[in-house]
Amino acid sequence: MKDMCAVSKFNYCFKKINKHYRYLILISDIYDFYINGPACDDHPNLNHRSISEGLNYLHSGWVGAIKHCYKTVNKDIITLAVQIRFSQRIINFHNVEVTVNKANRQIVTVKCNCTASEGKSCSHSAGLLFKIVEANKCGFTASSCTDKECIWNHSTQENVLPDSISNIRGKNESTVNTSLAFDTDEQLMDHLNSSTLKELSAIPGTILNHLKSAKPLSHPHNKRTLPDHELHNTNMECPACFMTYEKYVHLSTTDAVLLAQSTVNQKCALWTTQRKLRITSSTAASVPKKVGTDLPSGLQIICTQHS
Repeated sequence: MKDMCAVSKFNYCFKKINKHYRYLILISDIYDFYINGPACDDHPNLNHRSISEGLNYLHSGWVGAIKHCYKTVNKDIITLAVQIRFSQRIINFHNVEVTVNKANRQIVTVKCNCTASEGKSCSHSAGLLFKIVEANKCGFTASSCTDKECIWNHSTQENVLPDSISNIRGKNESTVNTSLAFDTDEQLMDHLNSSTLKELSAIPGTILNHLKSAKPLSHPHNKRTLPDHELHNTNMECPACFMTYEKYVHLSTTDAVLLAQSTVNQKCALWTTQRKLRITSSTAASVPKKVGTDLPSGLQIICTQHS
């Protein structure tokens, strides 16, 4: 085919496309396009996010089967097409097309129906390219079409169906980021004032500008007020536990007498407040909800049962 093909006209033959994808793209070519290639403002793209998200699309099973067609007679320019599932909406797909010059392994154009494609920062196209690289690395493209079926290019999309949250089970456990990108505020400011981010962080309204112009907190939230824990025993030798005990648990003789006097019977305000909380939390379903003549007796029975 000489001209750009529609998605419905791409080659669907999975047994004869091994040789077309062999050494078509290397990992260095992907990095060169997304990092060193020109962005929409003709500056270096430096699009590390598309690389990481493209790998995530491949590993998560969102990349479909790749189709291809040629734009020139000598078959030097090849266009690859694939459907990539939305990461949030599993019933929708992005249509991705990448044109590659096979002679020098150069990515010519990237086309996607997502918004980021207009700014040359589409991560869906990276998922397509990483699938080609992964197939070459595993040696799938070295086999002939007469040896065995070309099964690597079958859709890697998983059969994901909507379900209730209680029945959804994630494959990987969530991890906690235990390291910070910058240890001090000075390191962050030096990074924002570097030649790479100085102009970008000066644009009002951007996240980088908010970070650069943010004022330090007068009272940091992570300020530690308790000493470190030590030996735990009945003698209260741990300083942190002893401070908590003295502040919230321990009663002096005077305080104990006042508490006993204020709770001498069930008519005191403190007892009533505590009973309200217990009734609400433990037997809220049995408390009468209709206004009627039996409402006081119903409440009296409940209070009697819990007394």
